Amino acid sequence: PGLAEFITLARTSPESAFAWSRESFPLLEKEGQFLEKVARYLAETDLPLAKDLLASREAQHYREPLIIGIFQTGITTDLLGAVRWIESLPYPTDHLACHYTVIQNHERRLLIDQLEEALHLATHETIRCWLADAVAEHYEETDETKLVKLAQSLDGESKKDVLVRLAEVYLDRDDPRADELIHELKGKVSIDESKVVRRNPARFLKAILPYVKDDFSRRSTTKFLTDDWFEIDPDGL
Repeated sequence: PGLAEFITLARTSPESAFAWSRESFPLLEKEGQFLEKVARYLAETDLPLAKDLLASREAQHYREPLIIGIFQTGITTDLLGAVRWIESLPYPTDHLACHYTVIQNHERRLLIDQLEEALHLATHETIRCWLADAVAEHYEETDETKLVKLAQSLDGESKKDVLVRLAEVYLDRDDPRADELIHELKGKVSIDESKVVRRNPARFLKAILPYVKDDFSRRSTTKFLTDDWFEIDPDGL
């Protein structure tokens, strides 16, 4: 019922529709969840209205859920078109919305050719990172050797993200190439510490400590890692 009421108002006055949602959902998080549902529904039934609603808002807490809903729907029906659309949006924060969308494993297998093409065509680094991560995740599941070639074809943050994923793969294998990658990244890796503990904490810590000893904010990460390792394997630590 709320969805129908919002859309009825939106067809005549976006201002009235958003005033209604603000009153109906005092918590921004709840309103955002509702607006994402609105955007998903309209992306399938009335895409021009969904885009008009987005164009009528400037505040990020309105734009983000609308973009997520439109983009999430679009990537399953016209991925290249959806990427071109999100790249055309005017604010840098708009592009971040892609990182809140999800491609399921079975969808990624079907879309891999389009994802690779979109990665080649995309120009905004935020969107390239999202696409590179999706392609890298597919390669990690199907052919890890392609991760190296993917990283070589990229630059900037998207390349770094793929190298971090590759470092995790090498840590799984206790492969010394993990050390080389961490050195190449100058220790700036964002890895799930709980997984590192179960994989190879000694190799990871030995590789990363030279880069974090003078960086207090990053030293706290290694402290959490050593605390977890101590609980699991104090003798190893």
